[in-house]
Amino acid sequence: MFYTLNIIFTASIGLLLYHLFLFPVVLVLWAKLKPAPKIKKNYDYKPSITLLISARNEASGISAKIENSLGLDYPREKLRIVVVANGCTDNTAEIAQSFVDRGVQVLEYGAVGKSIAQNLAVPETTGDILIFSDANTLYEPQSVNEIAALFADSNVGAVSGHHVHVGEKEALSRDTENVYYGIAEKFLKEYESRIGGLISAAGSIYAVRRDLYVPVKKECTSDFIEPLLISMRGYRVSFADKARSLEVMEASEEEEYRRKIRVVRHGVSSILLYPQVLNFFKHPRVAFLVFSHKVLRWLVPFFLSILFTVSFIRLIAKRGILIDKLIFGGTTLGGFVALLGRGLGVNRKVPLLSQAYYGFLILKSIMEGTLQAIKDGGVIEWDHKR
Repeated sequence: MFYTLNIIFTASIGLLLYHLFLFPVVLVLWAKLKPAPKIKKNYDYKPSITLLISARNEASGISAKIENSLGLDYPREKLRIVVVANGCTDNTAEIAQSFVDRGVQVLEYGAVGKSIAQNLAVPETTGDILIFSDANTLYEPQSVNEIAALFADSNVGAVSGHHVHVGEKEALSRDTENVYYGIAEKFLKEYESRIGGLISAAGSIYAVRRDLYVPVKKECTSDFIEPLLISMRGYRVSFADKARSLEVMEASEEEEYRRKIRVVRHGVSSILLYPQVLNFFKHPRVAFLVFSHKVLRWLVPFFLSILFTVSFIRLIAKRGILIDKLIFGGTTLGGFVALLGRGLGVNRKVPLLSQAYYGFLILKSIMEGTLQAIKDGGVIEWDHKR
């Protein structure tokens, strides 16, 4: 029994340390020793572009989103704006229709889900490049120019922009979220781009060549699967750091928690529906990046649970060593600090306590989203507020 536990413990801690520390090092070394050819960026390149804005029950913000899109720094005659209303039960579509005389097109579908709505909308639009956006995000003015410049290179099949969270200073999740998206995730995307392409995109700001777009299954998240399918066809998926979408953080802890569960559930479900992205024999680079960046991230809370459980068993059986004491003690202390954060640091920011509690929520949401995906598949129809 203890022999098996030791193997499970060693494998878990090895994969955890690899994901957190060794994988970023591998990316940096790979980028330095064998970088992909530099992308030929050209700001004079102005292809025709269609901006597709996915909207479901976004009446409170759709006007601001359309105004923001109309004001982007890109030749107006080259940019077409399309609102894809997916099963709205409020007056989102009606508000969007009020912009028709300013060149905005509105496509209405039933509650078919975001991915299917995109699949239906693409054939009804024009443009050499398709940019996919969400109604609850705003673009910085230069964003479309930054994306278009990368498509000047014929090897580039898709481009992801940079998703930035903004919000009130007292928001529980803001600082922790910005460390993750603003530093860690951005770092990984930059280096993945340098070695040949990203393995996912920001759902609020990503673009593909029209002739490369592949309709995806309804339970999938297109910003994850679409770039992978394009990459597996030999095209580059690039990262445009200066193409930025801004999203206000959800107002409550509960809303943020639900959003994170949904994002993980979509991602895991996508892998289950497209297992070929993990084929190390046919697509070694893509499979390596998906496994190291995404799959292991979803397994982190399970690894931590295994380490805590095995350490506890070995300690009560008087077979524990120093690492068991450190893991058990560290996890217990971390849980206690997170519990204090739950009681004291939710409605106001308390250094360390608020961040500890939010970190616990992230781990819990990853575990719950993964289990839901395995049990019930992806979420087809959803509101970002529900």
